[in-house]
Amino acid sequence: MGNRVGARDPAAVPVRPREVHRADERPLEPRNRMTLCRCGHSSGKPLCDGTHRAIGFHEEPTTAEKEETP
Repeated sequence: MGNRVGARDPAAVPVRPREVHRADERPLEPRNRMTLCRCGHSSGKPLCDGTHRAIGFHEEPTTAEKEETP
C-alpha cells in the first residue's frame, strides 16, 4: 500500500504516511490519517491544526487557472 494524498480543504493535505518527521526532525508516530499543513502557520508543523481557518488562508490559483480566466 503506497502513500495516498488528496485535498478537500485547500489548506490541508490528508495523507496516509509511512514516515513523517516534525519540524525538529523527530519522527511522528504514523496514524490512520494525518493532515499536512499548507498555509505555513500551524503550531504543530508539519501537521495541520486548523490555523488556516483563523487566518483566512486561501489557495492561490495556478498559472494555468489564471490563463483560463477571461
